[in-house]
Amino acid sequence: MAIGRISGPMLVSNLERLGVDLSIETDLIYFDVVNSKIGIQTATPDRVLTVVGNAKIDNVTIAVDTISNTEANGNVTLLSTGTGNVNLNSLRLDLNNIITAASGNIELANPTIIQNIYVSTDTLTSTDANGNITLSSTGTGVVNLNSLSLDSTNTLTAAANANIILSTSAEGSVQFAGTYGTVLPAGNLAQRPTSPVAGLIRVNTESLRLEFYDGLIWQTLYDEVTIITSDSYVGDGNTTVYTLSSNTLTNSVIASLDGNVQIPGDHYNVSGNSLTFVTAPVSNVEVELRSITTVDTVGALEEGNVKVVADGSIGVRLYTNPGEIWRFDLNGDFVPVADDTYNIGNAASSVNTVFIGNTAIFDVTLTTSATTPDQVLGSFDGNLYTSAEFTIEAIDSTNEYYQKTKILAVHNGNVTAEHTEYGNITITGSCATFDVDYNTGNLRLLVTPLTANSTVFKSHCVMTTV
Repeated sequence: MAIGRISGPMLVSNLERLGVDLSIETDLIYFDVVNSKIGIQTATPDRVLTVVGNAKIDNVTIAVDTISNTEANGNVTLLSTGTGNVNLNSLRLDLNNIITAASGNIELANPTIIQNIYVSTDTLTSTDANGNITLSSTGTGVVNLNSLSLDSTNTLTAAANANIILSTSAEGSVQFAGTYGTVLPAGNLAQRPTSPVAGLIRVNTESLRLEFYDGLIWQTLYDEVTIITSDSYVGDGNTTVYTLSSNTLTNSVIASLDGNVQIPGDHYNVSGNSLTFVTAPVSNVEVELRSITTVDTVGALEEGNVKVVADGSIGVRLYTNPGEIWRFDLNGDFVPVADDTYNIGNAASSVNTVFIGNTAIFDVTLTTSATTPDQVLGSFDGNLYTSAEFTIEAIDSTNEYYQKTKILAVHNGNVTAEHTEYGNITITGSCATFDVDYNTGNLRLLVTPLTANSTVFKSHCVMTTV
């Protein structure tokens, strides 16, 4: 039956099918009234709306298993609201952009690029030229690499009793760059590893030397010194055995008779500290025996009449032509061997400052040629010393003025300095007047010459701290 144009509504506002499905062009649109489902190009819808074929909603196209944007470079956004999530199979994306798996792992395709990090199989590579890859933790967290952990202080730690191995291939080497240095483990004898391996190296804090394990025992690294010791005798035609200064070996001794070198093994042999000639050197021949020894410690140094000896029971002993004169004893004291005999310095080469307990002693010389007031004759650090005694000598050779005086000075560590002068002695006339002040942390001795003649001032200062 054909239906022509009829004005006005043809159907009621709510079309009721009474449980009977309705189809248009078989499956162009199918209404599953019983199950409340609609099918487009299907007569068996299994969802509220089932579409077979492609569908377009605004600028989003749904085709088979693909959702795409019909606009060039357009985005497709899946957005949840409130605390809801976007679920993709067993993955969940929340509003904080955190992806969580319901169970198991989250796997990325191989290879995968995450920003400028290229992930392929077991390799991470930066896609930027000369780009860095940074693994960073926050707070007290660490970056864990298998059994290694790297904390925020750049300390790399292995699990208990595990080794950290830096390995190279072929002829490669492990290199440490920079100019500062590399710090080795340090400890005493009791702290040595209980199961060392060959090549292990450390600092022994008792011997203060490097030591290494050779696979059997611990060895210490020393600076070796070669020493040549000479023993001289005169042959008598009978003596064949001569005593050396120390135990050594045959090939470590050069023996000569009147300068003629003998052959070791053929002409002489050494056992311990005894050298035995096969034939006794003839009478009056000069017998020179030079022993060559390599040692790691030196007990004495000698050149001409000067000798320095390390004596374990006394200390360091210093010898010159008269014999032993000074020693550094085991208490660290620098002691002359003879009482009231030797000097520190001399008239030509004096010591600048001598420190004795809470006292320091020094001398200053100043030559003036003008009457400029308050010229600085000497000063000392007020932070170290609070008072001083100055002994001053002044000579004006032109007028033949000679003056000697003493000044006591003290300061309060701020701006105030006071002094008193006493024992002033002059011949012909005074050379100057004296004062003190406290300037930028220093107590200063000031002199004002009374003439413009060349005047020499010498001050001997004894400073004291409280």
